[in-house]
Amino acid sequence: MSENKNNDEASPELVAERMADAVQYLIDVAREAGLESISADLLSIRGKLAERASSDGQD
Repeated sequence: MSENKNNDEASPELVAERMADAVQYLIDVAREAGLESISADLLSIRGKLAERASSDGQD
């Protein structure tokens, strides 16, 4: 129950970091399946999320 509360209070940077981790998993799955073009697209998305995760809240 408290985990949901923590998720509700997560900063945009933390959410972006978690999303980047999830996308990394998808990149690995795509590569294993031989879907290199999708893997490349996901890598671009992961880079944007990682950039957002390391930002100090400025857009």
